[in-house]
Amino acid sequence: MSEEIMNSEVDELLEFEDDEIYQLPSGNVLSPFDTYSIMATEKSCFTVIMGATGSGKTTLVTSIYQQFLSNKRETEFIFAGSRTLLAFEERARYTRTASNRSEAKTMRTPSGSIEDILHLRIKNNKRNKVINLLLSDFSGEDYDGVKANIESAQQDFSIVKAAKKIIVIIDGKNIAEIRSRHSEIQKSINILKTFCDGNLTHSEADFILLISKSDLIKDEITNDFLSSIQKKFVGQIPKIEGKVTIMNVAAMPSDITKFTVGYGIAKLIDELVKENKHCRAKIDTTRLRSQFNLWGDFSVGK
Repeated sequence: MSEEIMNSEVDELLEFEDDEIYQLPSGNVLSPFDTYSIMATEKSCFTVIMGATGSGKTTLVTSIYQQFLSNKRETEFIFAGSRTLLAFEERARYTRTASNRSEAKTMRTPSGSIEDILHLRIKNNKRNKVINLLLSDFSGEDYDGVKANIESAQQDFSIVKAAKKIIVIIDGKNIAEIRSRHSEIQKSINILKTFCDGNLTHSEADFILLISKSDLIKDEITNDFLSSIQKKFVGQIPKIEGKVTIMNVAAMPSDITKFTVGYGIAKLIDELVKENKHCRAKIDTTRLRSQFNLWGDFSVGK
């Protein structure tokens, strides 16, 4: 066979029609606009994770991702894809031995990352149903900047009103110290209160109070202890009453002989995929004219 004929056949194999070319996701974090197509086509849950600097927000989203990479089957859900794999891997690398670090630590989210969203598509094997988890990875510095400042929160964090699940992280390291316990709990209350008072939480949103690094306070995690924290939140933010759950996790425990890596994450995932406690009748989305409607009304004061 002549070289000319061979080259001609190779050229034919390399020819593609336009409709055979697919645009693959970049793998980077999504913007709110990027999530519209996901929410319009499949069941989705947008979760905002609130917390002060260093409380463990990025560690949490990384641990949720890594839960599906392990061989554990603590939940009935399995990994079914992600449009932000690169972003997850960048965050997860710091927790692995390949990072050459002596301790497992996650990267710090830079300030100004107010619209960074991570995506996980998971499948319920028993019911053969798919749900998309959309998880915020906002900076702790940005939360610190709007604490007790309703106008700033309304200006910078209007996206929070789209969330049907809101996780408020309470730093277990500060809870472990008696002298800093009250201030840590109050700091977390103030962050959530700012958004509730500014009418920046969805009327149907469920709230999860999540104590991170619970391996550091393992002896004090009792039902009475958790109940007392929940009562403090409800006492200062009455609108969350009946819609709040309190949990504890140890995503990267210092002593793995007492707490497994990712302790409590599987239960948290189960909570995230549950139907909301006060969900109104479902909207007939076939009549809606734009994806904006599916997110709900972001405007402040409505």
